[in-house]
Amino acid sequence: MDFDSRSSKVKTDALTRRCHSKNYVPPQISGGERGNVVQIIRVGSWYLQIVGPIYGFYGLGMALYFATQGVGSVALTVTANAVRLVASAAFALTAVYVSDLGAIGFFVSVAIGFVMYAALTVCAVVRLKSGPVAPKLEPLARRESKEEFSGASTPPIYSASS
Repeated sequence: MDFDSRSSKVKTDALTRRCHSKNYVPPQISGGERGNVVQIIRVGSWYLQIVGPIYGFYGLGMALYFATQGVGSVALTVTANAVRLVASAAFALTAVYVSDLGAIGFFVSVAIGFVMYAALTVCAVVRLKSGPVAPKLEPLARRESKEEFSGASTPPIYSASS
């Protein structure tokens, strides 16, 4: 056993003891053994390697969702998120149980769902942009009453025209 592997074992054992003392990881999950903790860390790193780079797509979808909130029409973006959730679940179940791809198949299906959510949300925003979203604003006639405004110039008042 070289110095690096001893150092790694000491760090892992210390992490295991700390997690058990704080009840972060129940003993029945990790069994208190170094191998199980290493396996948990390995699976977590797979998640970060597969899904981590794709989080930008989810962020794009969320940003566009908030933009549609500002417009007042969130139905399409909420539907896009629901479709993402159902599709990710279907892909994950297929990957894990039918294709027997395990955790990596599950992570890939989550990543596919994030990309799909961004694409569906972009389509929803384009559709909202091309259709009538908000009523056009037209200036009302300026009030010319000098008594009310004492001759001061006021900007036009806008109102929705139907």
